[in-house]
Amino acid sequence: MKLAFTLIGCVSATCAVAQTGTVRGRITDAAQAPQIGLVVRLENTALGTATDVDGTFFMDKIAPGQYTLIVSGVGYTAQKQNIVVQGGLTTQLQLALDKEQQVLQEVVVTERRAFETSAGGLTRTNTPIKDLPQSVQVINQSTLRQQQVYRLDEALRNAAGVSETSATGNYGFRGFTTNSQSFLTNGIKGIGNPEGVMPFLANVERIEVLRGSSAILYGEGAVGGNLNLVTKQPKKTTAVNAGLSGGSFNLFRAQADVAGSLTSDKRLYALAGVGYERGGRFTRDFEHRTVQLFSSLRWEPGVNTSWQVNATYNRDRSTQRGVPDLPQAAGQLFSVPDNFRVSAADARYEGDSYQLQSQMQHRFSDRWAANLWLGYAKSRADDISYSIRSTLDSTGSFSRGRTQQVRSAPTRTLNAFLTGQIALAGTEHRLTGGLDLAYENADYPEGLRLWRAAPLNVNAPIYAAFNPAEINDPAKVRYVSGREKFTNNTYGVYVQDQVTLSPKFKALLGLRYNHYYFRYTADELTYDLVDYQQLKETPDNTTALLPRIGLVYQPTTSNSFYVDYNTGFVPQYSNSALFGGPFDPELTRQGEIGWKGDFLNHRLVPTVAVYQIQKKNVLNFDNEAFDLTGDVLFRALGGVRSRGIETTLTGTVLPGWQLIANYSYNRTEVTDSNVPEEIGGELANTPRHLSSFWTTYEFSQPALKGLLLGSGYRYTGARYSSTRNPGDADVLTYPGYGIVDAVVGYRYRQFSLQANGNNLLGKRYVRSGLFNSYFAGTPRNFLLTLGYAL
Repeated sequence: MKLAFTLIGCVSATCAVAQTGTVRGRITDAAQAPQIGLVVRLENTALGTATDVDGTFFMDKIAPGQYTLIVSGVGYTAQKQNIVVQGGLTTQLQLALDKEQQVLQEVVVTERRAFETSAGGLTRTNTPIKDLPQSVQVINQSTLRQQQVYRLDEALRNAAGVSETSATGNYGFRGFTTNSQSFLTNGIKGIGNPEGVMPFLANVERIEVLRGSSAILYGEGAVGGNLNLVTKQPKKTTAVNAGLSGGSFNLFRAQADVAGSLTSDKRLYALAGVGYERGGRFTRDFEHRTVQLFSSLRWEPGVNTSWQVNATYNRDRSTQRGVPDLPQAAGQLFSVPDNFRVSAADARYEGDSYQLQSQMQHRFSDRWAANLWLGYAKSRADDISYSIRSTLDSTGSFSRGRTQQVRSAPTRTLNAFLTGQIALAGTEHRLTGGLDLAYENADYPEGLRLWRAAPLNVNAPIYAAFNPAEINDPAKVRYVSGREKFTNNTYGVYVQDQVTLSPKFKALLGLRYNHYYFRYTADELTYDLVDYQQLKETPDNTTALLPRIGLVYQPTTSNSFYVDYNTGFVPQYSNSALFGGPFDPELTRQGEIGWKGDFLNHRLVPTVAVYQIQKKNVLNFDNEAFDLTGDVLFRALGGVRSRGIETTLTGTVLPGWQLIANYSYNRTEVTDSNVPEEIGGELANTPRHLSSFWTTYEFSQPALKGLLLGSGYRYTGARYSSTRNPGDADVLTYPGYGIVDAVVGYRYRQFSLQANGNNLLGKRYVRSGLFNSYFAGTPRNFLLTLGYAL
């Protein structure tokens, strides 16, 4: 029997990854019944998939150009049809089985979208988001470009339920903090930035926000949520992007990348780019420079084999890592100007990082493929920083600490996994199984040194460098060590099954065995005048068996309901006896129910998620010990519960009119503690309310064609500076705040000119903080960008 199709119609779907395209379609018979299990692939590429129980198929990250689409199935003769894929667009096909027609007609789509409807970070398969029993949101290149954001903290204002918990790369997902070193790049652990530095996004195409645990594929790590940064991909056709920006606080930014084929048969193609940023920090006398080099090379020696290599280098030079903090008076914020400087003249941050990835795939057939992913990353940072050690006294003075360290952190990862599709007893199964290894070290070859620095008076600050004569002064020395080393090794094996039970029911099942090894050693350590000749802690060996089960019910093509149960574990980030350890690992259980909609031919996509997360052995800063002695100590809370709801609405309401809206409510509280007064307490930096809204309109009328107008609002609710116990009125509250942003732009052929304004109402606010200090929000600022795209 031959496969033959008639094109019924064509509608635009979602905006694909910038400068790559997407092919999405549905295959039915003449009576509109879906055709299941047909293999769909692009000839002479490694791209392929199969139709699901709805008859739909999806392929993304496709370089712009002309392709031959091949559709085949058991008992059918394969049919071919030429199609055109355009960068930044989705080629949408609606095909019907027809015994008379013998070709697949070409489709051209001309609309862009502000959102994505698929993500691969959660399952390692290109699965439509509506088929996943978990909350996933994608921030694509269109949004990043409209808002002109190049730092991760700026991009995440578009995601529901994500808050900033520090100014050095930590974020809160559903009430729990995730360190940026746990994030993923192209599905591989690590982001290639030095610790404590906000990731620079010149090389990033889109950001996948994975809410809840993703422990099945990635093992230990973030349980409230995680991020997958998808980098810009190589292209077979020539593409050039460049931009120059200038703005407030002496900001200058430049970026450019070029892509194309290196051989005439287009089997070897690449991308190379550079990003540069200088200034942009509002702190007085604060220097900042970032350089990023990135490249990607893809080789397709045969139809079924591909090998891609990604490389990134970052160079950061600043007065201090992260965003400088500010002192507070007891119970009072904004006692100093937002641009006040805490660091002395000898403060510096010099960071360099490298990341190299190798991703190989071989398809044995249209249904089975083997993958081998390798990653190597290394960062080195030379850092002298000043910290705030007390609140302001009546004279306007506060105490400071001085830290000096050199940190080298290499990471090696291996992921080997098999994907396949089988039919069993009337059900379809998309299987993923494999193993992964991760070897991570944090090495301080010159040790870690902390001194008591000279106090600073905000009324008459003196920024003299630290006196070398005081380096060995017992009254100044707080902590000095020889070489310190942290070793973190993990390996795991896992299996995952995406089951299509019927046209309306789907399931996601998974099981993982994980082993974790941690060890800390230090030489010649002195802490509070106590000498330790050598400190070698007993290695921490932890194993865990992590199941998950999720079910999706789709009564119609526009509605998807799901329920999910997930587990996870996180080894403690501080197990040293000097800081209160060792501690048992965090254990997590999460339940989630939700709904995802898909209306107006994919133009409007709403979601709702309701969740509860229960964690045991959550480390909490010991406030009393710090207040009494200044010691940094932790205690493990017996239980912490997070409950909340998240809603999102994304869409292209009318041609040219795009919107992204989010709202989340979360309450995180202590449910078990050996200190009864803590039960019912709320954790620090966990706002109950978060919301954001962003909308743009691009005119298509001849007189105004190319004109872009947009605006947005983002709100963060009140938070506490430390864990607040019931009835505790002494804990400082950071007030909630709302920020208004806007954009005006114009595009003519390959050129664009865009002006962005942020915090237009000049709101003074706190981004995050802890105890004695806080991080001020960026004041009103403007940015002008000239762009070119070919």
